Amino acid sequence: MKPRTPSLPATDVQRKFYGESFASERLQILQKAREIAKANIEKSQEKYKHQHDKKAEPHSFSIGQQVWYSQTDFLNVNRKLAPKWIGPATIIEVNDSVAKIKLQNNRTKMLNVKRLKLFIPKEDLLDDQDEQDEQNDADNSTSNEKINLDAFQNNRPRTRAWAKLINNDAASTLIEEEM
Repeated sequence: MKPRTPSLPATDVQRKFYGESFASERLQILQKAREIAKANIEKSQEKYKHQHDKKAEPHSFSIGQQVWYSQTDFLNVNRKLAPKWIGPATIIEVNDSVAKIKLQNNRTKMLNVKRLKLFIPKEDLLDDQDEQDEQNDADNSTSNEKINLDAFQNNRPRTRAWAKLINNDAASTLIEEEM
């Protein structure tokens, strides 16, 4: 029996000629690798920017508006019980991604616009609710039970069990008794 001689991967591979000395060959290989890496990075950045710009919307904040801002520093405060939004604060300066706001204690703070949301005073909310009530009174041709059911559903968290109760006809009598 003849032993088989293994074929090594380096035996048939043709080497590219990069230079006369080993060091210059390695330097040229490294430079080529850097060029390829840079081209790949630029290509992936363009793809990432294109995908981001598909859904990105410009903010609608302007100077003088009142906003809520999110709290990120929870020193000596239980994060779970602390309010998520603080305010209102007034916008002093704004650009594409950063807004400078004036806090209630007359300090200023620079924040990313992603951490801001529009403040709507309670009077405006009450006016909107009154308008909705007037529209509901005008559209009162529907039964009051349905309106009460909708109001009750909105004030209660949705669970599977609660969804089953809502779908049953017997649930409407149960809800009327609770109210």
